[in-house]
Amino acid sequence: MQDNLDEKFSQLRKEFDILSAALYKDLLVIQEQIKIDDNQTWRRSYTKAMFSAIESQISSIESHIKVTGEFAHLALSEDEEVILYNKSSTGKKPKKLSFAEKSLFILNLFSEVNYSFLKIDNQSVKWGQFKTFIKIRNRITHPKHSSDVDISDEEILICEKAFNDFQTTMQILFQKSGEALEEFANRLSVALNGMKNNDI
Repeated sequence: MQDNLDEKFSQLRKEFDILSAALYKDLLVIQEQIKIDDNQTWRRSYTKAMFSAIESQISSIESHIKVTGEFAHLALSEDEEVILYNKSSTGKKPKKLSFAEKSLFILNLFSEVNYSFLKIDNQSVKWGQFKTFIKIRNRITHPKHSSDVDISDEEILICEKAFNDFQTTMQILFQKSGEALEEFANRLSVALNGMKNNDI
C-alpha cells in the first residue's frame, strides 16, 4: 500500500515538474518579447500564460488531495466532498464555483490536509488583486466588445503582481505543510519509540 502511495505521489511530482518547466518557459519567452516590443498581443499572451501556470498548480494540488484522501480516508464534510469530487453520497448537487472560489477552497483544504492550517484570507488586498487578475484574463479570453481585448498598463501590473503573490503564497504553503508534516512525523516516531521501549 505504501509503495503504491509513493508511486502515485512520485507520478504527481513528475507531472508537476514537467508542466511547470513548460509553462514557466512560456512566461520567460513572453517576458523577453514584451521587453523588445510591448504590445497588446504579447500582453494577452502573458496574462493567459500566467493564468495557465496557476491553473496547472491548482490542478496538481487538487490531485494531491485526492490521492491523500484515497489512502488516508479523509473525513470531508459533505460540502467538501461535493466540491472536490463533484458528487455526494446523499445526491447533493455541486455548487458552481468560480475559479477564484475553487482555488481558495483547494489551497485551504491542502493546508488542512497537511496540518499546516495556513488559512488564506479571501478578504485581503492580495486576494482581491488575484480576483481582478482572473477577471482580466476572463475578459480577454471571452471578449464581448473590441475594448475587452486591450490590457492597460495598470492592469498588466495588477496581473503580474497577483501572479507573483500567488507564487509566494504557494511557496509558503508548501514550506509550512512540509514543516508541519515533518513535526507530525517526528512526534509519531517519538511515540512509537516510547511504545517499543515499554514493550507495548
